[in-house]
Amino acid sequence: MSWVTAVPRSDDVFDEDMDELSLQNKEWRCSMEKRAKDGFRDGIDAGKEASLQQGFNLGYREGAVKMKAIGQFKGIVSALRYWCQSQPSMSSEPITQLLQKVEKHEEGIFEAMHKAQELPSSSVSELVGEMDDLGVDQSDRGGSECCRNDEASECCWEGQSDCCGCDKDISESSGIHTESLFVKGESLEQLLHRCMELVTEMELPEELRLHIQQLRSTCI
Repeated sequence: MSWVTAVPRSDDVFDEDMDELSLQNKEWRCSMEKRAKDGFRDGIDAGKEASLQQGFNLGYREGAVKMKAIGQFKGIVSALRYWCQSQPSMSSEPITQLLQKVEKHEEGIFEAMHKAQELPSSSVSELVGEMDDLGVDQSDRGGSECCRNDEASECCWEGQSDCCGCDKDISESSGIHTESLFVKGESLEQLLHRCMELVTEMELPEELRLHIQQLRSTCI
């Protein structure tokens, strides 16, 4: 009867081997899952660093171009003002006014860059809400919605100029007002154009006009 008791003993040996293999498989799966998580985490961190570096490079490049242009232009206007003050027959008032506008434009750039660093990035829902608050019309509404009634006639949804006793020009006035909100002083292009006009009026050398024109082309 010795062979009868040998069978369960052999089963016990195989069971121990299976338990050991199962334990090794579990350890291997846990190790692979941990490595996969570490890989995802490292990939996310690397992606964030690359995105931040790319954003920094782009922002630095744009900021450097803007500040370099306004700095050169401010130096030109300051030199013109000094030259006008040294000429008894030349009025320095137009150049002084231009210099004040240039300095105001420079302060506006600094303020805009500072606000851009403080404000968090807006989500799509926040942008849509801001557009609604500003009264900006959205194209997916299906028409002009001049009467803004649920029982609007067909002319309202076709965008006709006169419907339900409402004039389309009145509905468009909010868009004009919205555009004026984003205008803060004169642009750099306008200031450069004004400087070229003053240089022409004062009959200064053509080289100065060409230099301003070159600076103007880099800002467009």
